[in-house]
Amino acid sequence: ALTRTLQAEGVAGLYRGIGIAAVGSAPALALYFTTYEVAKERLRKVPGLSGETSFIADFGAGFVAETVACILFVPIDLVKERLQVQASLQGAASYKGSVHAIRTVIRAEGVRGIYRGYLATLASFGPFSGLYFLFYEEIKRSSELLRRSRVGADSEPS
Repeated sequence: ALTRTLQAEGVAGLYRGIGIAAVGSAPALALYFTTYEVAKERLRKVPGLSGETSFIADFGAGFVAETVACILFVPIDLVKERLQVQASLQGAASYKGSVHAIRTVIRAEGVRGIYRGYLATLASFGPFSGLYFLFYEEIKRSSELLRRSRVGADSEPS
């Protein structure tokens, strides 16, 4: 595929869709991490989801963060991927760039078209984000406990 792309489209063919990915990633990630922090804070206030069971809140907050961030990630990925494969698909729509691709998809398929694959993305990345943040928070807690125990041991007289 690499050789075929280089022969057919040159080096520029390797970077199709990078514009929307570069521009859209920062707002999508900001939404992702902000949503995680807000959801974590709110879920940890739910009775039974704090203290030793806060890992459930952390998993849930990660899943919620992915659910919300996919509102931006899915259209970004859809446009990026369509731009990347358009040269190899005969008879497919020809997009002039990211904005043209979004407009063309919405015109041809409606707003639902730019969210094609949302549920499949959420089915794979939702649990991943939940587990990622669950382990992140657990490792952070364990590291803090270890640091405190070492600081306490260092301050004891010999």
